[in-house]
Parts: sequence; structure tokens; C-alpha cells
Amino acid sequence: MKPIETRYKGYRFRSRLEARWAVFFDALGIKWEYEFQGYEFSNGVRYLPDFYLPTFNGGMHCEVKPDDGDFTKAYLFCEESGQSIWFCEGTPKFRIYKYLVLMNTPSAFGKDGKPLGPYVKEPYDFYGIPNFSCARGEDRMFYDPEDFSIYIEDNDYIQAVTAACSAQFEF
Repeated sequence: MKPIETRYKGYRFRSRLEARWAVFFDALGIKWEYEFQGYEFSNGVRYLPDFYLPTFNGGMHCEVKPDDGDFTKAYLFCEESGQSIWFCEGTPKFRIYKYLVLMNTPSAFGKDGKPLGPYVKEPYDFYGIPNFSCARGEDRMFYDPEDFSIYIEDNDYIQAVTAACSAQFEF
């Protein structure tokens, strides 16, 4: 199926799903920039992350895909750029999301004992959004020490999910 172009706040999004994430970010007071900057990988493939959140978590890119979407380019982006990226899978809701961070600690060492370089950490899991306290200036996260997941209990988050899911758009 072809996504439906959708208008929101003067932007023309490639899909309604992307527009719902913009509503979600707005409801939480997170500044966003849509398709802020494109990149070209070392293999010549081009990539344009869907969102950039300039003040969130020190600046973070977001890739929006439907449920079970292909985040291959997002992995490559993290690996080549060293920038973190949030996998915005499906509509905003109460679920486990993932984000990637390039770790400065090498995963392997050469025969000479020198690090072989940084590596992409397997995606972190979080319930809600990563480092939500950075966006709102309040600590509303609760860690589960057994699986290191982050849980958020917050009325603003509940309202943001509701706003994103019920938003009406122009075509």
C-alpha cells in the first residue's frame, strides 16, 4: 500500500504515520525538525532520517516505520555517523521502543592490543521514550533492574499518545 501524504503545521509529511509522530512530539513539548538533513553512506546509498530532535537527549534522529518496518538504513546511519537514532515503530503508544547509540568502547581488540574501533550497541529497550527527563526537565523514569528497561508513568505521556492517535489531518 502507498502511504497517504498528510499535512500538519504547514509541513507535508510523506505519511500519516510521520504526522502522528509530529503530533506526539508537540504534545510533549519536544522540538522537532522534519527531514532536517540527508546523508550519503560510504557505499553511496543515501539516507534521510524522518526527524531530528535538536534539544532532546543531546540531539537525536528518529526513523519512522510501520510495525515490523525495516530499520537497516538507521543501523548504518548510527554506525557511520556516530549519532544516536530512535526507532519510531508504528503509531505512538505504550510499548517497547528501541534506539541505537554508537559506543566508544570497542567490542574487539587486534593482535597488537589496540582497539579495532567503536561499535554499534544493540538497540536499547525503553518503554515510552528515551531519557524523557531530558526533554521535560523532570525525572519521571523508573528503571527495572532485571532487564534495564525504562518505564514512564506520566499523564503528559498518556495525553501525547492519545493526541497522536486521535489527530485529524488534511490531505
